[in-house]
Amino acid sequence: MEQKRSIPTLVESTLNSVDGLTRATPGPFFYTRVMARMDAEEKNLWEKATAFITRPIVIAVVICCILLLNVTAMFQQTELSSEVASEQAAGTLVDQYKIASTSFYDYTNAEP
Repeated sequence: MEQKRSIPTLVESTLNSVDGLTRATPGPFFYTRVMARMDAEEKNLWEKATAFITRPIVIAVVICCILLLNVTAMFQQTELSSEVASEQAAGTLVDQYKIASTSFYDYTNAEP
């Protein structure tokens, strides 16, 4: 029974301990010191490359180049396939009118 009475007092004491808290604030000139330290650091090659590649204009140029290459490959593929189709059509026409010829290299096994 006494535990039930002590629980509300413990809750009250816990809530009262939070009453005196204030918001944490950084020391004076904290922001300027952090910015000065960040500017003082020398950027390495990877940071410079990443900063260049992630620019929106660079990304747009790369996407345009990829699309241009895809369109060029598509047009070349259609030209090649039409040439192959015309050659095949000409080949089938020749095969239809081809006269069977005998070859002298067809040997028969004549056994004595």
